[in-house]
Amino acid sequence: MTFLAVLCGCRAENAASPTREETDTSAEKSSISDADTKTYDGLTAEEWRARLKMLGPDLPGASAAIPGLTQLVADRTVDLIIRRRAIIMIGRLGQPGLESLSTLKTLLKEDARKGHPPAAWAAKAIALLGPAAKEATPELITRLNAPSAHLESRLACLEALARIGGVHADVIPAILEQLKFPSSKLDVHQQLEIRRGAIDALALIGPDASIAVPVLMDYLYDSNDLLRAKVVIALGAIGPSASPASSAVAEKLLFDDAEEVRREAALALAKLGTDGERLLTGLTRDEEPLVREFCLIALGQNSSLSEEAVTGLTSSLDDENDRVRLVAAKALAKHSQQRAQVVSTLIDLLIGSERKTRREAADLWVVIKPDAEEWSRLERMMKSTMDEYSRRIWNSMQRSRP
Repeated sequence: MTFLAVLCGCRAENAASPTREETDTSAEKSSISDADTKTYDGLTAEEWRARLKMLGPDLPGASAAIPGLTQLVADRTVDLIIRRRAIIMIGRLGQPGLESLSTLKTLLKEDARKGHPPAAWAAKAIALLGPAAKEATPELITRLNAPSAHLESRLACLEALARIGGVHADVIPAILEQLKFPSSKLDVHQQLEIRRGAIDALALIGPDASIAVPVLMDYLYDSNDLLRAKVVIALGAIGPSASPASSAVAEKLLFDDAEEVRREAALALAKLGTDGERLLTGLTRDEEPLVREFCLIALGQNSSLSEEAVTGLTSSLDDENDRVRLVAAKALAKHSQQRAQVVSTLIDLLIGSERKTRREAADLWVVIKPDAEEWSRLERMMKSTMDEYSRRIWNSMQRSRP
């Protein structure tokens, strides 16, 4: 059923039902407000409330709703919940929603009422429209910097700018401005939230945000753990053009106080091109097991590896730490030339490692789809050393045995 048909159905239902004049008392008639009778492309706000529950981008004829939605969101007297849903729906409808872009731009100028920020909803709708909504960039920047802007509105504007991305020249400089010169109108907590939002926005933009690398590097030494983690994630998202930050990111991997930052730093290095991969490969021989483990996890996520990196991973199959050996086996599982070493490593881990590692080794064993000979080899080895926990693992593994 098309949206137009849904609308017709609504009107038919109204025609078939007793009217207010037929059922209400005269006193009730006089109390009917304009909000009860005002229509938006033929439907009242309450009728739109019901229709919004059914409306979606996949509904045939959904674009026919745009004129009514535009009228609805432009009316400040409409119930705030209905209005918010209508604004977001414009964004969800995608390309047809661009017809309402001028109205969304106007909404960006509207201040919050009763804790409800229409500007934030408009920015979220623009974010859903993506790069095609680039002409809203000036209004988004204005709202982002407005002294009266609600924090939620500022964060939504940052996301919308990120979704527009590099297709508008003013986007990245405006985001960087939030990192360089946070508004003095915001308290310390709000400034931190804006910084986080700005860094997330740069990560979302990705490679086009390469001019942000020097500013992001300054934030690698911020006192906030989460902020530092977001910075290394953003540098990784920018990719090889952020390779000048490789050494600084490696330093975070080695020495940062927060384990989350160290883990994200390793993952970022894997995305920084040859410099990052070279540093990761070298650190697979670091004296700290956690560093070795993080490096191997990161290298394992690269779809293509240099010969040097594969050699480093293969050497790690003989590491003294079982967790490191397991991670190396996971990273090499898709490399057929190292299959024999991976199989041998997994058999050793299934026999002699601690429980968590044995469980993960069993899962990986199933993933690599061993042949009959490899299964027989494992069976011989496990039967000679099997304890109760190993027996349970072995029994569960049998379900995948060909």
